[in-house]
Amino acid sequence: MNIKISFIIPVYNVEKYLSQCIESLLFQDYHSLEVILINDGSTDSSPLICDRFANQDDRIIVIHKNNGGPSSARNIGIDNATGDYICFVDSDDFWIKNRLDCIVKQINNTRCDLLMIPMVSYYDSSDSYQIFSKKMNIGNYFTGNSNLTEVLKNDYAFGWCPVRFVINKNILNKDFRFMEGYLCEDVDFVFRLWNEVQTVDYFTDNVYAYRREQEASITHVASYKFSYDLLFMIKQNLSLFEHYRINDDLKNLLYLNFQDLVGVVLYWYSTYSKSQKKGLRESIKEIEYIFTLDSNYKHYATKKTKTVKFLLNTFGINATGMAWGVKRKITKINS
Repeated sequence: MNIKISFIIPVYNVEKYLSQCIESLLFQDYHSLEVILINDGSTDSSPLICDRFANQDDRIIVIHKNNGGPSSARNIGIDNATGDYICFVDSDDFWIKNRLDCIVKQINNTRCDLLMIPMVSYYDSSDSYQIFSKKMNIGNYFTGNSNLTEVLKNDYAFGWCPVRFVINKNILNKDFRFMEGYLCEDVDFVFRLWNEVQTVDYFTDNVYAYRREQEASITHVASYKFSYDLLFMIKQNLSLFEHYRINDDLKNLLYLNFQDLVGVVLYWYSTYSKSQKKGLRESIKEIEYIFTLDSNYKHYATKKTKTVKFLLNTFGINATGMAWGVKRKITKINS
């Protein structure tokens, strides 16, 4: 079967990296594809770059819109995609060459709903790569409710990144979209995605290059809105446990994953105002029960996760956040 792949790329003020991102897809070793570029109100030369590529290759579709954030851009991309499978790509990242043909052959063999693709970190300063996502110590093909459980057993700190999947478009019905107006919307989208798919496959070679050393990304993660929205997304996912009939095994593994996400909030906690800290404390208190695990799952926790739990139980949220702030400063000085 001649599968068509739709690549959806939100574009916002990324003129420095955009050409590399687009070319990494156009020059893959498989050509039945479309690249949907959603210019999300860019104020640099990104719109011109998008239009230039569209004039050179009819597989490029450009949509210009007012700024609404990556969620709204991705949703417009989904609405306009004509492919059989969808891939999300961030416009400052890129795909490693000569991967798509093997991916399509694997999809043709398994007809999976979801194909996981490994990621690597890319560092501009040294033009080097490092492992980002852990290799999955599982069979290549697994089904039903076991899929997310097996992934979290291999890596409970698994990140909720939509860019690490090739998704059967039939899964993304008209109601399955990203929540707009929030940061960290990936956490909600990918959680629901895992619980909607039935068949999952795993591609073994590294595919996606995630660009590190981005000052804008660091500022984004350090923002109060990021922390507040991240806690909101955790609560959103917890509220869906009954709907998706999450069993005890998966529940405990998800608790560990969410503990790790709370640790991200605590890492930046000391940088926020007094009123912002209060808002975060109230949100964390609502989900403190995630730090209670069945004894059979405690061995999965890393030293960092165990330390956060100990500090929270012993000294409370505020002291833990301040302590994590000291750790962050020491790490920055030593780096």
